[in-house]
Amino acid sequence: MIVQAGQQKGKMVDLRQLRALGGDGTKTVCGVLRLATWGPAPMQLWRIDRHLKHITRDDELLVKENFGARLVDAEVGRALGERGM
Repeated sequence: MIVQAGQQKGKMVDLRQLRALGGDGTKTVCGVLRLATWGPAPMQLWRIDRHLKHITRDDELLVKENFGARLVDAEVGRALGERGM
């Protein structure tokens, strides 16, 4: 829902909707993305935004490189981990 709303506005994620989740919600999103969960909600939102921007750039590079066809298993595992999988 959050990502879909952000895509409609031309952004990856709508941080206003993440803010609406409150501290527990942003802490949970940080945990799923394997980011530090300490600190106030604005700091957690900053981490989420920074991380998702990194993932977006990484995805663009992967697309240009034949969707990661040349990645070794460890690199695939790291890429999936960065995406919360």
